[in-house]
Amino acid sequence: MKQQLRRLSPIGLGFWQAWWITAMCTRIVIPLPAHPAQAGGFDYASFFNAAMLAGTVLGYLGVALLSKRFAPISSKRGIHALAAILAGCGSLGMSLLIGTASPEGVLLPGYLLCLALFSLGNALVLMLWGELWSTLATGTVGRHLYSSYLFAIMLFFVIRTIPEPVIDIVTACLLPISVVILRFAEELPRRVKPKSEAPEPRVPWLRALVAIGLLNLAWGLCQKLVGLSAPGADTTLNALLLAGFLLALLVLFLLALKPADEPLVMLKPVMPALACGMIFIVIAPDAWLFVGDGIAITGGYCLDMLIMLVACDMAHKQRIPVAWGFGLAIIVARVGSFIGSSIVLFQGPLSKADIQAGILLAAVLVILVGFVVFTESDLQKIYQVAPAALLLDTSIEQRCKLVSQKYNLSAREEEVLVLLAHGRSGPYIGNELCIAPGTAKRHISNIYRKIGVADRQGLHDIVATAGSNE
Repeated sequence: MKQQLRRLSPIGLGFWQAWWITAMCTRIVIPLPAHPAQAGGFDYASFFNAAMLAGTVLGYLGVALLSKRFAPISSKRGIHALAAILAGCGSLGMSLLIGTASPEGVLLPGYLLCLALFSLGNALVLMLWGELWSTLATGTVGRHLYSSYLFAIMLFFVIRTIPEPVIDIVTACLLPISVVILRFAEELPRRVKPKSEAPEPRVPWLRALVAIGLLNLAWGLCQKLVGLSAPGADTTLNALLLAGFLLALLVLFLLALKPADEPLVMLKPVMPALACGMIFIVIAPDAWLFVGDGIAITGGYCLDMLIMLVACDMAHKQRIPVAWGFGLAIIVARVGSFIGSSIVLFQGPLSKADIQAGILLAAVLVILVGFVVFTESDLQKIYQVAPAALLLDTSIEQRCKLVSQKYNLSAREEEVLVLLAHGRSGPYIGNELCIAPGTAKRHISNIYRKIGVADRQGLHDIVATAGSNE
């Protein structure tokens, strides 16, 4: 049984994400009015939707603040059981309370209490996964994230077929299942903690956080406007099917090519998919809205995964509590989504022209963020070796030679290793050594395989500690 659970580790987060897809696309935990709100009446749908988003943000904030004192949280006895119980009971409680004839009949204090329990459990589950990812090689984490989100979409369509009395229980079990898989996660290649005290590269935290907030604001705004533009369930389901197909292509790409600079590869589809999907929603006929929505959903999911991956990497590199650094990025993302969604939730009736103008504005915001606020070069700076570190360590070539001898690298692989240790990219290495890009990529893959790492951070750690006394 334990071995079977370990094999599920690449899709373990998928159960967590499946809960969110189910919650946002069904009436499981967010009550909807049986009829449109009266003019000037209280909009119950908007209230409960906003309450869910706000509660989630507060849950992440609470766990992030606690992590500064109790880090790592995964080392605390009983924390996994606590996360599973809070998330499961909170979800089931919300489902049972909204099983009334109308939103007005929901016992609000009880619902908010269950929401608070769920939000805390939900935050603990994600932070526990983040602490695990921070110990794993980046290449492993990226592929696991893509596989999990693809699995979540497939699981959602299975859950939809479950009879209504049972679906509440099944949904409530999703996060506890994710925790169980996390508890028995398979041992995977781990990062090496560097012994040297060389300074880390300066991370553009502020620009990154601003970009995260703005992109999620645009994403939240677009999703709520699309819901008004195409309120039918078929549009959402078709969009999710298309998003699943596109994510499957990305998973196959990562599994087949195993790119050396995975975070940079994961960044590439984010802005184009978000912007192009939003623009297509505006210009496409109503019958084809699901295409633009599906492309935008793919971009939104890729954005989520990139935030998780890079935030864990940065927490590891900067030697700060993972739940704090990772949590800060997630909080900013969810606040952005909350603001974007709230702009629409509490607006009055919107015309089709207003909806299209709002989606177009969101697309323009995405494009501006991608070209001005945070670009690919900014992400490259995060993962390259700090110039200050290279100046302090003038024997980097000697260290690479020691690594080459220890791991039996060829002469050409040693040349590639030296350039990698200086933060050079695959294309740069190909040009510098006058070899084909595919050959350079093959040398990089061979080096990673021989040394036993799967990302640049692990490689730099090995080089930094070469020759140190064990």
